Amino acid sequence: MTFDLDPEELAELYVPPSTCPIAVTLEKIGKKWSMTIIRSMIFGMTQFSDFLRTNPGLSSKVLAERLKELEAHGFIQRLEFTDEGKKKVEYRLTQRGVKLKRVLYAMSMFGSEEFPAEVYNGRTDVSYQQMVSTYGPSFKLNESEVAMYAAPAIEEAYGLTD
Repeated sequence: MTFDLDPEELAELYVPPSTCPIAVTLEKIGKKWSMTIIRSMIFGMTQFSDFLRTNPGLSSKVLAERLKELEAHGFIQRLEFTDEGKKKVEYRLTQRGVKLKRVLYAMSMFGSEEFPAEVYNGRTDVSYQQMVSTYGPSFKLNESEVAMYAAPAIEEAYGLTD
């Protein structure tokens, strides 16, 4: 798909990075490990050790930094409590953080479609329906959300089909 716009029309559409919603969002969640930490939270993990265990290669130092950043930007909250006399800390998604499940679902579907051999351990014969049935329940989306955020639905809704 291409857009046939002259330079003046393109200049009118230009959005500087400081006000571009994509750039602003990536500034908040675009650092390495941020989205995989949020993915772990969507899948039910709440503790520092959970995030380290489910994200091989993630160091304690970087995890601590990302958790502080995600909290500062309002995606997660840090909860301190005492359980059987021991101080415990858990992390939970805020309402803002929960909204990212749709973004992560769309990313998982994109990755499944575009990089199936990597996602499915060498298999390239995975159907779109298999992808949806694999990732829809994982992200705790209902059927209408799955349909809405499935790549073909997005393309159709925004007129991006060729």
